[in-house]
Amino acid sequence: MIQEWIAEQRTELAGVLTGLSAEQWDAPSLCENWAVRHVVAHVTMPFRYSMPKFLKEMAKAVGTVSRIEKVLETGKVEVPRLLHGTEATSWPMMEEAIIRGYGVRIGLEDTLALPDGSVARDNFELVAEAVRKVYERAIPTLHNST
Repeated sequence: MIQEWIAEQRTELAGVLTGLSAEQWDAPSLCENWAVRHVVAHVTMPFRYSMPKFLKEMAKAVGTVSRIEKVLETGKVEVPRLLHGTEATSWPMMEEAIIRGYGVRIGLEDTLALPDGSVARDNFELVAEAVRKVYERAIPTLHNST
């Protein structure tokens, strides 16, 4: 049922995107400094890349995060930091965020899949898994003793 819904949503999105003019592709999106084409490239990456290419892109993304951190630290910029991914990058980016002590977020707008690849029943199941991961990383000794 979920896979059918996902296929329908992707087909609908493809239909909308196919009808965009060049000006619409280059129009500003709600994401600061991103045109519509940047957002589309971002959200469709997991479906367009092979696993080796995807892993290479993840490594590049983590490198970018490291460079951004250096700029923030050099400038002594104190702001809340959050990392999140979409689809196949959701859980790996969450792991990276937890390791770095950043805020995390997850929801059906990011992925429908749990880390084991099974489809989450609902948003609550995704959030419960994220809480478990944060708790497990933050308090490993206490977590393992229960």
